[in-house]
Amino acid sequence: MDSLNTQLNAVMIALQSAHGQDSLGILEAIRQNVTAQDRYAFHLAQLQNSIEQQRSQQTQTAIQLNNALPADAIYESNRKTVNEIYLQTLAQNIVTLTPAQLAQVSAIAHQCVFEGGAAVLDARLLYQLHEIKSFDEDTLCAGSRQQRVTAVQNAGQQLSLQPNPADNLVLIKGIPEKDPGDIRIQLNSAHGQSRTIRPTQAFFSVADLPAGVYYCTIWNGDLCLGTQRLLVIH
Repeated sequence: MDSLNTQLNAVMIALQSAHGQDSLGILEAIRQNVTAQDRYAFHLAQLQNSIEQQRSQQTQTAIQLNNALPADAIYESNRKTVNEIYLQTLAQNIVTLTPAQLAQVSAIAHQCVFEGGAAVLDARLLYQLHEIKSFDEDTLCAGSRQQRVTAVQNAGQQLSLQPNPADNLVLIKGIPEKDPGDIRIQLNSAHGQSRTIRPTQAFFSVADLPAGVYYCTIWNGDLCLGTQRLLVIH
């Protein structure tokens, strides 16, 4: 487009300074340049329409894939909702939220990220389309953390290792058996040796440990459930 404008300007300058030249030739040159610009604008519009059609098709495909995602846990439900709103707005060059979308985004954005998952952070970015706002994580997570502490303390009161003494598998009594969460076990022997185990279920193996006395400190995330004495025999 810039080159065409340059040519047209050159023709206009030539026309203004012409003395005794063939003005019809100059006018024909102008007509050709204008026609070329029209063709360029037409093809540009076609290209833009093609891009918009492809974007619309890809967005619809993404929406279908998002609809098929599971939404059993809260972090899964949040991710699905945030994806849907993003595909309805920014993915289509729409930079405003409807009242319904804003209500959904706000509800997720004001969750504790440790409960609501990474989608909480994305919801906060979408919220900025409505207004610029910062979110205080300490305040938002204060209530949920206290609930975790209470739950962990209750679990710690019922904590035990079975069997004890043990020579193979040890069951951690007092935590869920199939999904123990962010559990880690720090084993300290009477001789000062230390090992950390991250079980995927509510039991762990001591088959490869030397016989002796171990002190097992059990953690749930950053919270200590308690310490149990364990005797390993072989």
